[in-house]
Amino acid sequence: MSICLACDLVGDAGCLDLTLALIMPPLGVFRKRGTKSEFWLSICLTLALFLPGSIYAFNIVTSKENNGTK
Repeated sequence: MSICLACDLVGDAGCLDLTLALIMPPLGVFRKRGTKSEFWLSICLTLALFLPGSIYAFNIVTSKENNGTK
């Protein structure tokens, strides 16, 4: 059983991944995927209004696809 209950709800994403996705979206995306295109897209969305960047990063972190593989 995990200490963080929210992490149990979203699958294999860790608490650190979720925290980075919500507080510093580009860093969370880069840590999870590591591709430049998704990182820069996250930066642009975060600079736009922050909320779109956070939503995008949360989606990337909680997705089943990791590092471009399914």
